[in-house]
Amino acid sequence: MRAARAGRGWRRGLAGLASLRLTAGLLLVLMVILVLGAQELVESEWPRVALLFALALNLVATVARRWKGFLRKPGLLGFHLALIGLCGVAGAGRLVHQECELLLIEGQERGLAATVRSRGPLAPGWLQEAGVRLERYQVEYHRSGTQLAAEARLQVNEEGGAVRSIVLRPGQGVSVSGVRYSLWPNAGFAALFSLTTPSGARSQGAITFPEYRRKPLEQVQVLNLPGGSGAISAELELPDLRGEGERWRLEAPPEARVALILPGATEPWRLAVGQALELPLGTLRLEALPTYARLSAPYDPVWPVVVTLLAALPFFLLWHYLWTMRGRKKGRSPA
Repeated sequence: MRAARAGRGWRRGLAGLASLRLTAGLLLVLMVILVLGAQELVESEWPRVALLFALALNLVATVARRWKGFLRKPGLLGFHLALIGLCGVAGAGRLVHQECELLLIEGQERGLAATVRSRGPLAPGWLQEAGVRLERYQVEYHRSGTQLAAEARLQVNEEGGAVRSIVLRPGQGVSVSGVRYSLWPNAGFAALFSLTTPSGARSQGAITFPEYRRKPLEQVQVLNLPGGSGAISAELELPDLRGEGERWRLEAPPEARVALILPGATEPWRLAVGQALELPLGTLRLEALPTYARLSAPYDPVWPVVVTLLAALPFFLLWHYLWTMRGRKKGRSPA
C-alpha cells in the first residue's frame, strides 16, 4: 500500500517537474535575467546558474517520464540529451568563468592582477602577476574616418624576469601568464595628470576618453581628485586631425587642450600638455595626451563543449525528421 502511494507520489512529482508550463516559465525568467545582466542590473551569477540547472532538471524529468516513447525516436532523444548537457555545462561554465579587460596607456605599465571585470563564484585564481607596457600604439584612418590600420607594440614582463617584445594588430592575441589576450580596434586618448601638494607630495592619475570620432558626444569625463576631495569634469578638445592626404594618424597635436570644468566656475580652464592649474589642494599639471589600447580575454573552459552541443542540436532535429518521414512511408506502403 505504501509502495503504491509512493509510486503515485513519484509519478505526480515527475509530471509536475516535466511540465511544459514550468519549461516556459523558466525560459521566460532566464531571458529576463539575461537582459538585466546585459544592462549590469544583475551582477550575481547564481540566478543564471540556478535557472540553467533547473532547466536541465526539467528536461531530465521529461525524458524520464516518457523514456519508452523517446527510445522509439532516437533523434528526439538525442536532441533532449544535448539540451540537458547544454544547460548543465553552461551553468557550470558560469560558475568558473572570468572576463578580463586591460586598458593600456601608451608609455605606461600595468600589472594584470587587477584586470578581472567579472568572475564566477568558483573561478580558479589562474590570473597571476605580470606586467605589460604599451610602448607605441599607431592607428591610421582614411579621410572618411574609416580605420585602416592599427598596431600595438607591447613589452611583456612575466614572472621570473622574462621580457618579451610583441607587435599586435586587431584580432591577434598574446598569451601572458597562461591567459590569451586579444587586441580590440579601439583608439582614443588618455590624459595623464600629476598633482603636487604644498608639502611636496606628488600623485599621478589618468582619465581615458572614448574612441575618438566614434563617440563625439561622450568626450566629457570626470577626474577624481585624491583622498575623495572632489571631482572635476574634463573635456577633450581636439582640432581636425585630418591632413591634406588620404591617410592620417591618430595622435594629439600641440593645439590639443583638456578643458577642466571646476565646480561653480562659469568658464573652463584649458590646459595644453605641460601646463598647470593651481588648486587649493596643490598644482594640477597635464603631463601628456597619449593614445591607449584595449586588450580583452574572456575565459570560459567549457565554451568548446557548449559550441559542440549547440552544433549537435540541428543534427538531432534533422535525424528526428528523417526518422519520422521514414516511419510514415513505411506506414503507407502496401502489405
